[in-house]
Amino acid sequence: MSGSMMGPGLLPENVHLLTAEEWHGNSRDSVLLRFEHLFQPDEDVHMSPPASFDLDLVFKGLKVAAAEEVMLGANLRKGERPRLSGWRAEESNDIVEETEEETEEEALYFSGPGPKMVTLKPMQIRTFIVDLEQ
Repeated sequence: MSGSMMGPGLLPENVHLLTAEEWHGNSRDSVLLRFEHLFQPDEDVHMSPPASFDLDLVFKGLKVAAAEEVMLGANLRKGERPRLSGWRAEESNDIVEETEEETEEEALYFSGPGPKMVTLKPMQIRTFIVDLEQ
């Protein structure tokens, strides 16, 4: 995937396209995309808030036919991973419970026309398999 296919300034300044590679998945025109939010919470007053962008506007001359969020390793659809309700740290009897803030948000899936908005929280990485139409 060449850099010339990227649209100028179409990602917020606090978002970085971490991975863009050809993907042999649902169609012959699929790509694996990973986006990362570059700032920590409260690190910068302007750059730390969540950032949103439209997947359709990321590449010049290409439109997203469908996009599905997957786990970071791209080996499972997000939401298919079994959730742990509580676990014990090694050498500890304390049970660690997830807080509401740590629970996963709903996995994103887009298909057809319309905006395909992605929001990244501070320090978050989100991974998508994207089917492109020419």
